[in-house]
Amino acid sequence: MMDKFKIFNKVKIDTNKYMEIETNNNEKLKIEMQDRLKSSERASKRRKKTNILMSGIASIVIVVIGIGVINPSLADNIIKIIPEFQTMLDKISKSVNDDSVIEYDPNLYPEIEEEKKENQKNKLIATPVNVSSKDNGLKITIDKAMYDKKKIYLDMTLKTDKPFKKSKFIKAVSDSPYGDGEKNMYIDNLEMYMNEVKLDGYSYSAGVVEFIDEYTVNLNCLIELDPNNNIDEANFKINFGIQKFKHNKANGNIKGEWSFDFNIKSIDDGKKHIKVNKKDGDYTLKSLDVSKTYIELKMELPFQPSLGNPHDNFIIVNDDKRRELQMSVGTDGENKIYTQINELINIGEIPKYIDILVYKNIPVEGQDSKALSSFRVNLE
Repeated sequence: MMDKFKIFNKVKIDTNKYMEIETNNNEKLKIEMQDRLKSSERASKRRKKTNILMSGIASIVIVVIGIGVINPSLADNIIKIIPEFQTMLDKISKSVNDDSVIEYDPNLYPEIEEEKKENQKNKLIATPVNVSSKDNGLKITIDKAMYDKKKIYLDMTLKTDKPFKKSKFIKAVSDSPYGDGEKNMYIDNLEMYMNEVKLDGYSYSAGVVEFIDEYTVNLNCLIELDPNNNIDEANFKINFGIQKFKHNKANGNIKGEWSFDFNIKSIDDGKKHIKVNKKDGDYTLKSLDVSKTYIELKMELPFQPSLGNPHDNFIIVNDDKRRELQMSVGTDGENKIYTQINELINIGEIPKYIDILVYKNIPVEGQDSKALSSFRVNLE
């Protein structure tokens, strides 16, 4: 199933460019959304994968408001393309007005469901690390980690000197904004070094919290690395703090810093590289890298993406059972090369072949959408 929110993933938003207009007398809703958008510390990252619903919805609303000022008919078409758009706004409006929790519907958030499955896979294949750091009454142990060059997954145990729910660290735990019953925690001021080189171009979102006993919680966190990273054996030095949250809003930091140093080997030693260099239409599929967990493709675009001319087409990858492989990250590079990583359905289950389809607009289920370019690649 295609994620209907991907249409907005590559939009870069500057709220100063848009005129202030009335929003059906719901000024409070607009102000709240703009405030959350501007307050997002990760909004300035080159690549971010946000996990706060209000920030994402704020982006959508402001984009459509801006488009509506310039071209009202285009804004109407966008809303028609995404059937859940109005439903989402209705739920957000209700939440802002009465502070209630948004009712979770898995069918509306397929990306969130995919992330949950991905966390389960990562937990299964993570290897022991067992490094600890203690500060301000909180001991954090990275029990296990999974590194596959494109991301690192951390499975951590947090243990407090006093009962966790009576400690200051309970202020870092918040309800998932999706209303799915999960508890979240954000690490903050994350700083990472790989083989003594400071990393940039990584992204992360809220970690998932599970209470174990009176003094202990489990926290897992996924950090997506630069897609061009190709280091097999890595030494990671990781430092971070913990952020306080209140009503799903950042509310300062809890005093303390936790530091870790460990070595880990990529699980993808058996990665297979396939040169393709096949052109269809205006797009050229250059190569594929196939690992036990993901497929990375490199596509030559018909133009060089830039801030003013972004790559806004959709590249969909299906396996030999016609199942769509979830995209985890995509990045524009030099020489018109676009890199995209899609996760396999199951670890080690490498398809016999994949179909790669390029669309101008997001495909709508039930409608016959014609691809701009298509490629079938044998992986055996």
